[in-house]
Amino acid sequence: MPAGKIDRDGKHRPALVQPAAQGTAYLAEHIPIIAPCRSAGNWANTLLALCEYTQEHRDFYIQALQIQGQNSFSECLMDFHVNLVHDLLVEAKGDQVLTPKQIHVISHFYAFGLTGVISNWAKNGMKAQPEPVIRMLEKLLSGEIFDQMLAAQNGQLADKATEEP
Repeated sequence: MPAGKIDRDGKHRPALVQPAAQGTAYLAEHIPIIAPCRSAGNWANTLLALCEYTQEHRDFYIQALQIQGQNSFSECLMDFHVNLVHDLLVEAKGDQVLTPKQIHVISHFYAFGLTGVISNWAKNGMKAQPEPVIRMLEKLLSGEIFDQMLAAQNGQLADKATEEP
């Protein structure tokens, strides 16, 4: 069983720990889940594993996500997502075409979106299975969704061009 304690109702309650090198409290049991996430090929599966874990312990995490402020779980998620997107951008050689300020803004933009999706899922009781949303986010961040929209747009424009005299 992950770090934590059993409450009086017999339910496991994850333990918060604060590593000395971090300014934010992290959940000890998330470290093994998120550790493999540092490459573009693993991030979606890692996020899915994180969501499945939080869903398994939903009673705790629904309450934890309601707490805001320094060292809150929401802040931990935000920090995780900022670092994740930053690392994905750098791995994709974004640091060769983007300024540090652009990487910062893009990382925060996506981090707010990812954290918001998870927070909204929690507000709805974590009832829906996370995999369909995670796979859609994977396609969004990879650019696949935008490529499909551009292809559809170009196809429509070509069709319209041939219809006109």
